[in-house]
Amino acid sequence: MENPEVEMRMSLAHAQALSKVLDLGVRIHIGQMNEIENLARAGVIKGRNIGGSDAFPLDMTSLAELEALLNQVKAIFGHPTNGSFGIGAEGVHPDAKHAYEAKKAIDRALHLHLRPDDHFSVTRDGVTVRYTDEKAPKAAVVES
Repeated sequence: MENPEVEMRMSLAHAQALSKVLDLGVRIHIGQMNEIENLARAGVIKGRNIGGSDAFPLDMTSLAELEALLNQVKAIFGHPTNGSFGIGAEGVHPDAKHAYEAKKAIDRALHLHLRPDDHFSVTRDGVTVRYTDEKAPKAAVVES
């Protein structure tokens, strides 16, 4: 096979979750460590007691500690508190650029299916600006 491709089939819920985790991975690659804090504040990432198994939302004190630690992590990588690389920056790893393009393709497919009459959203755009030399990823919602 000269140019093999991967084909996947998944539910809408799987595609939405995949888009979210691709987004998080890309954000970490470009230095937006505070996305972890945002997810914790939203209750998406939960805490637990050491040795325990019960998940719970972090309290305000823990969230403040998390914010401070993540700002330290950003500083180690040379980013100011409110700064990061752009996806097209030279120092961004190709994995992040591939993930970004895949996320944009998935987001477009979901948008066209779930909000076909919404013509004014960035999620409708899909892969418009290219950051890799690979063939552009494509996704579509199909009936099973």
